[in-house]
Amino acid sequence: MATNEPEHEHRDEEEAGTNEDEDTGAQVAPIVRLEEVAVTTGEEDEDAVLDLKSKLYRFDKDANQWKERGAGTVKLLKHKTSGKIRLVMRQS
Repeated sequence: MATNEPEHEHRDEEEAGTNEDEDTGAQVAPIVRLEEVAVTTGEEDEDAVLDLKSKLYRFDKDANQWKERGAGTVKLLKHKTSGKIRLVMRQS
């Protein structure tokens, strides 16, 4: 070769052209048909008394310190008929 370009740069240009998305015409169909399921959280019959972003911590006895377990929303939910209140924390 009589060019001044290094050979590895020339290969990179050729490989970049082969990585493009090509339409092969293949059709993909699902193997299993899944029916839509109604999801209930249990919060449908409840009113949110409190809704805050928060962090959950756990105490590590070996290191004698608090470690973060997760972050999310904390809700105090009051049931509409019974009046019972429950605490729910969900990861965000």
